[in-house]
Amino acid sequence: MQFQLNIGLDVPHTKANHAAQAAKAKRVLLETFSHVTVRQAQSATEPTLVVTLSASPARVYADVARISEALGQDCIAVYCPQRQVGALVGPKAAQWGTFNKANFIQAAPN
Repeated sequence: MQFQLNIGLDVPHTKANHAAQAAKAKRVLLETFSHVTVRQAQSATEPTLVVTLSASPARVYADVARISEALGQDCIAVYCPQRQVGALVGPKAAQWGTFNKANFIQAAPN
């Protein structure tokens, strides 16, 4: 199934610049998922990786939670276009509230 992610690149406590954070995220994504495409966009607050990937619905949230921690993220926004459902996933997701599709940068349709 196809999923989309938004991964913010401002992670001050990691001391990594945006390019280093993006490179690390791409590496971890490619090690974890198949059929990954990544582009960078500017959200209202920070440079953001807009990711499209194929994953098992049974595993995607656990894998994204692990990636969120590996990247030092509070959370990562996950959206499933087929189901039109989204979630924030990561160790501090609850502190960010609920998924808001209006703030989510969607990948271009295929």
